[in-house]
Amino acid sequence: MILLSFLERINIGEWLAGTGIVFVAGIIVTFLRKKGWIMWFKSFSNKAAIITQEIGEALLETSDVFEKMDLTIKEDGTLKESSVKDVIAEGKEAMIEWKDVIVIFKPKK
Repeated sequence: MILLSFLERINIGEWLAGTGIVFVAGIIVTFLRKKGWIMWFKSFSNKAAIITQEIGEALLETSDVFEKMDLTIKEDGTLKESSVKDVIAEGKEAMIEWKDVIVIFKPKK
């Protein structure tokens, strides 16, 4: 009875699915190791990690661009619009200084 009550509380299907995933991953790693591809995979993942880190740093650096541009448009006072979205919707041209660059919005023709 104790064993049955214990087994009722454990979801056997989820446990087998989790164990199955670990088993399949083990087979794949063993296959890669026997073929000698594991070193290539390790080298590739190290290079991909560096690229991913650089992209992440670039995205973090530029994450506040539109917030800063919206604030600049609001503070400028020469435009009646209050955000980049409004400037684009009106089809106007706007020039905004951000860090070390000047960003110019022009409508598409």
